[in-house]
Amino acid sequence: RPSTDDRYHYSIPDGVTTYGTMAYIGGYLEMRAKVPYRHGAWPSFWEQSCTIFQTTPWMSEIDIFEVFSSVNKLSSALHKWGIDNGGVRGHCSIDGGSFSFENYEKLNDEYHLYAMEWDKDFIRFFVDGELYSENPISGDEANFKADVLDGMETFHEPVRLMINDE
Repeated sequence: RPSTDDRYHYSIPDGVTTYGTMAYIGGYLEMRAKVPYRHGAWPSFWEQSCTIFQTTPWMSEIDIFEVFSSVNKLSSALHKWGIDNGGVRGHCSIDGGSFSFENYEKLNDEYHLYAMEWDKDFIRFFVDGELYSENPISGDEANFKADVLDGMETFHEPVRLMINDE
């Protein structure tokens, strides 16, 4: 769906967003779904800064999962980037870890529970109740640096939810 914010011109080919209807910060979020695991598919469950509430000079993205055209594996990540006069000023990421399904022959036909827990200190990712990644967002160990994007404040601001199915 096209962005309703004129500063960001992108679209989600087939999905859902809470932009303009809901923003949240922290808590527990889960989705029970059949997700396509196959070559050519890139389903994702993710969040992005809700610019109306933004106080930091950079945007955040929290990838609860992305499949990246795999038959049995998903990945998560934390990203941040700066916006300067409508253009990207810098970008950096933390690999949030990955999860591989052992028995994946019928994975496309099965429901699984994908979840994220977000508190003031950590963002954690789960599949079927199993923690597979824990990412600090406060304290000294939390800072992933880039020359122009220091700090973790953007991961303490409201986000909107987005779900892509292909």
